[in-house]
Amino acid sequence: MNNISKAIYKVNTANGSGTAFYLKEHDIFITNFHVVEGHHQVALESDDKEIYAAQVLLACEHEDIAFVKAAVDGSAIPTISLANISALASRDEVYVLGYPYGMPYTETQGIISAPRQQMAGRYYIQTDAPINPGNSGGPLVNKEGEIIGITTSKFSNADNMGFAIPVDVLGELIEIYKNNQPRSFSITCQSCRAVISEATEYCDSCGESIDKTQFEQKEISPLAARIESGLAKQGIDPIIARNGYEYWAFYRGSALIRIYIYDDSFVCGSAPLNKLPTGNMEPLMRYLLSDANAPYRLGTSNGQIFVAYRLHVTDLFNETIGDTELDKLIGMAEKADQLDNFLLDTYGCPLATTARVH
Repeated sequence: MNNISKAIYKVNTANGSGTAFYLKEHDIFITNFHVVEGHHQVALESDDKEIYAAQVLLACEHEDIAFVKAAVDGSAIPTISLANISALASRDEVYVLGYPYGMPYTETQGIISAPRQQMAGRYYIQTDAPINPGNSGGPLVNKEGEIIGITTSKFSNADNMGFAIPVDVLGELIEIYKNNQPRSFSITCQSCRAVISEATEYCDSCGESIDKTQFEQKEISPLAARIESGLAKQGIDPIIARNGYEYWAFYRGSALIRIYIYDDSFVCGSAPLNKLPTGNMEPLMRYLLSDANAPYRLGTSNGQIFVAYRLHVTDLFNETIGDTELDKLIGMAEKADQLDNFLLDTYGCPLATTARVH
C-alpha cells in the first residue's frame, strides 16, 4: 500500500468529480463511465495538486468503465497490479481509495460482504467499506494493494453497502483497448464489443442498435461559457479549471483560485492566501483593511486570509462593462499569486493549507 496514492487521481468535469487510477503498463487511466459521461475532455488532479488535461478514449457504458489518456510522466507513478479474484471470499480485508465528495485523497477500510453479488443481471463485489460520490471510478484493493474492483456509487443508497465492478471485467476491456488503440473518443458495442469511433445507429460488425447519445457532449450554461471565455483569454485552460457545475478551481502559482455562483445572482472569486501569524497583528490588520489591492478585497475567516472579488451576474453580460468586469474577475488569480508571497515575506504569514508548494 506504500505510495499507492500517487497512482490515484481525482477526475474533474463540469458536472462533478470522481476518481481514476493509473495503469502504468498501459499508460492509461481507468474510471467509471458515469463519471465522464457527456465529456470527451476532463481534468485529472494528482494527490500533490498537479492538474492535467485528459481525453476520454474509450467509453464502455454497459460495464460502466472508461479509459482516459493524459500527458502525465508515469515514470514516478507506482505500478498497481490487477489481482486474481478467483479466491476472493467474504470477510477478506479491502480498502476503498479515492476522493469522496471531492475531498482530499482518502483510504477507507472494510471487508468483503459478498464476492459475487448479483444485481440487474451483473455481478458486483459487495463491501461494507464506505463508498461515496466522488469515490466512483477509484480502485477497491486488497491488503496487498492489488486492485480487485472498480468502485461505483450507483447502488450505494443503503448503509454499509458499497459495490465494485470485478477487476476481471476490466481485464477483458483492457485487451479490447490494446487491440484497437483508439486515438479519439470511442465506445464499445454492448453486443460484440467492437470499438466504434463515430456516432451511428447500428454496429457495423454485428448490426446491434447503438445509442448515439453516448457521443453527445453536455452543454454548459451561457454563464459558464462566458466565464470560461475569460479564463481562456488569460491563458487558463477551462477544462483544467472545471470542478463541478458552474464552479471552477485551479492554481495560479501556489494560490488556489475558486470561482463560483452565489445565490444565483453573484459571481464570486476567492482564494485562501495565508494563515494569520501568531503575533504582531496590528501592521497586518491595517494593511488588510486598506484599499491597497482595490478592486479586490482582503479579509479573514477561521484563521486564514482571503482575497475576493464579487460582481452581479448581469454585469458580465453588460455591453459597456462586461468585458472589464470579466477581466477583473479572472485577474484576481494573478493578484492572489502575488499576495500570498507578499504576506509571507512582509508579515510572516504562513501559506494557506490549500497552497501548492513544490
